[in-house]
Amino acid sequence: MKEFIEKLIGRLEEKIDGNKKYTSTPLGNDAKNQIIGMKKAIEIVNQLAEEYNNGWILTEESLPDNNRCVLIKAESTTIAGGTIIAVGACHNGFWFVQSGLDTLSFPCNGYKVVKWRELPKE
Repeated sequence: MKEFIEKLIGRLEEKIDGNKKYTSTPLGNDAKNQIIGMKKAIEIVNQLAEEYNNGWILTEESLPDNNRCVLIKAESTTIAGGTIIAVGACHNGFWFVQSGLDTLSFPCNGYKVVKWRELPKE
């Protein structure tokens, strides 16, 4: 989904640049309206993408800063299966589950963290 959105935005931006590049005279109202419309389309696509993921970021796409507490969603790697959502932190690619903010943590054994997101604001 992320790749699709990036391609879509890239093509819209190319179209905007194309409208500017191939006009030797000042842009007319039609061209200006097209550019404004495409910029609004980019904003809408970005908003929809954010809503689609509901704030979750795939770990294969990005990791939080080292030792920053975030909400994690992890899937069991054991035969028992299951999913957990917990507060955790990542350090150089290794995840730790926190028992609370600014408290002791333990390695996230038996689970693979697949998504993370910022903690809700107080």
